[in-house]
Amino acid sequence: MMVDFWDPYGEPPEPPDHFDFMEDCEIEDDGLPPVENLQTACGHGVPEQSPAMIEGVLRKRATRCCWQAPARQARASPLSELAVCIASGTPWMNRFECRRGKVLYVNLEVDPVSAKHRFHDVSKALELPEEAVQAMLPNIDLWNLRGYCINWPHFVDICCSRACRTV
Repeated sequence: MMVDFWDPYGEPPEPPDHFDFMEDCEIEDDGLPPVENLQTACGHGVPEQSPAMIEGVLRKRATRCCWQAPARQARASPLSELAVCIASGTPWMNRFECRRGKVLYVNLEVDPVSAKHRFHDVSKALELPEEAVQAMLPNIDLWNLRGYCINWPHFVDICCSRACRTV
């Protein structure tokens, strides 16, 4: 009979006087960040957050954002507007303040010419002045992939790699 065997129909064994669940664990390099204790991490005050790219939605250090929805659910319009607003530093949906930054827009849906027209139409609809449009253009990189087939995990890796090269 084992001393620490717990009969599920009986009482659980008494825990030792001192118990630390991490004490006996072997730490292995699994590529994931370590577990943090909040008292150790925030004991001297909460760290300063990075500035917002989109106020209340996206912070500067978390600059990769994917938006997914089923077909025919109006993804393209708000995403095109979001790209233009970040690239020009104008409020998105007249609600969320955006800090000017670079955008990699991955077009999986329409032909390249139509995609370029979308950005032109969105900037007109937002009534951006010509100087804001000219300042926005170098901040948007358009990657046209309509008609290409690639598995999702590989696609995400390539997107991240391309985004790092364009920033």
